[in-house]
Order: sequence, then C-alpha cells, then structure tokens
Amino acid sequence: MNNSNKPKGNFKIIQIIYGSLIIGIVVFMLFAISSNTNTSFSYTDGTIFMYIVPILFFSGFMISPFLYNKTMINIKDSDSLFKKLTKYQSANIMRGAPLEASGLVAVVGFFMTSNDYYLIFAGLAIAVMLYHFPSKNKFETAIDLNMEEKMRLREI
Repeated sequence: MNNSNKPKGNFKIIQIIYGSLIIGIVVFMLFAISSNTNTSFSYTDGTIFMYIVPILFFSGFMISPFLYNKTMINIKDSDSLFKKLTKYQSANIMRGAPLEASGLVAVVGFFMTSNDYYLIFAGLAIAVMLYHFPSKNKFETAIDLNMEEKMRLREI
C-alpha cells in the first residue's frame, strides 16, 4: 500500500529521520569512548576545541529554533495534510541539524583530546534533540489542524 496516503506512515518517517540524527551522535560517541582508554577531564586542555565546542553548541542551540520557526511559517492552513507533514519534517530537520553538527564536533573534540569535558556538550545536544523529538501531539500543537486532518493523522 502506498505510504503517501497514510499520514501516520508519513509521520513515522519524520520520527525515523529525526531519530537518525540523534543516533548518529550516539554511535559516534560510543565509538570514540571505546577507542579512548586513557581519558581525563579538564576545562582547559590548551586545544582549539576548548573554544570551538562550546561556541558551536550555543550557536546551534540558538539558531535551531530560529530555523525551525522560519520553516514553520511557510505552512498554510490551505495546505493538504501531506504538505503540512512534509513542511513539518523539513522544519524538524532544520532544528536538529545544527544540534547534530555541534554534537558531532564535540565528539571529535573528545576523540582528538581524550578530554571528557567535550562529552558534556555532546550529551547536551542529544538531550535538546530528545526534548524536541517530533510527536503527533507536538505536530497538532504547532499546526492548527481541522478535525478531518486530526482524524486522518490518528488513522492506523
């Protein structure tokens, strides 16, 4: 059966794509942790990562909602449910991408320096992404759906 006619199937795709952004950081972090046997924790390790990682995280944290909102304003009430879901998917990717990038850079910082300090920023990026994980309730709250669209979204 064609998945484009089932809003719930399309919504699962949104969750899979967003989840893959999170899983990318987690898998790379697990690899980096398993590869580094002699780690330490220091706020000042003398590397460029000491500046890049926090700046990238806070930049990603600040730009993420801006990109999400900028994409969400393109959703019109007259759009079909499929088009609304597609634009919502784009908005969530736009929100997750800066956080994923900052998380990956944080893991690279840990991998290169063996400094556990950078894992804090990777963990924060993951936590923020999990907080914004797309759900049907968040979709309904973010977009004003009519009753027919809400019923179609809840179909099996």
